[in-house]
Amino acid sequence: MNWTMRTAYVRVKCVPGQTEQVWQKIQTWKHAIGAWVVDGQWDLLVWYDASDWKDSYKWAQELRSWTGVKQTSTHWVYEGGKTAQWWWNGNAGAWIWARWPGKTSEEIQSKKDWLWSWASTPGDYDSISWIHGDNWQQVWDRAESLKQQGWETEMNVPLKAWWNKNWEQSWWA
Repeated sequence: MNWTMRTAYVRVKCVPGQTEQVWQKIQTWKHAIGAWVVDGQWDLLVWYDASDWKDSYKWAQELRSWTGVKQTSTHWVYEGGKTAQWWWNGNAGAWIWARWPGKTSEEIQSKKDWLWSWASTPGDYDSISWIHGDNWQQVWDRAESLKQQGWETEMNVPLKAWWNKNWEQSWWA
């Protein structure tokens, strides 16, 4: 299932002590596909539906205006795709941002059946992908294999995850 020029990922920094409240509010936000409390310099990763640039901008502005949100970084998806698997049915998984000058994000996805979804995200990184594993060691090993192949990566391990499972019926691809 592939899509073009649809959805965005937003990295969110929260006011200290507000991450849980913002994460819970996202779960009631009609545009959200999923939200994760993650490790690293950002507190949350949010994935939302946007059918065009104007919507993407409006939803990012709306999210940025919420109480408890300190800063956002929006990554509009140029092209994306997913396998027939639904993320929430996996045992373990993490988001990985990747880039390698001279290669396309399609080269990383087309050869890895353990990447359950991927999206080109022009900007700091070329793509973001969901790495699936039967356990956390397998997720780690798979992420490390990308580094060994020369990819620059940043992994966001979800400490808390929420998937909008309504997308199983309303996926637009």
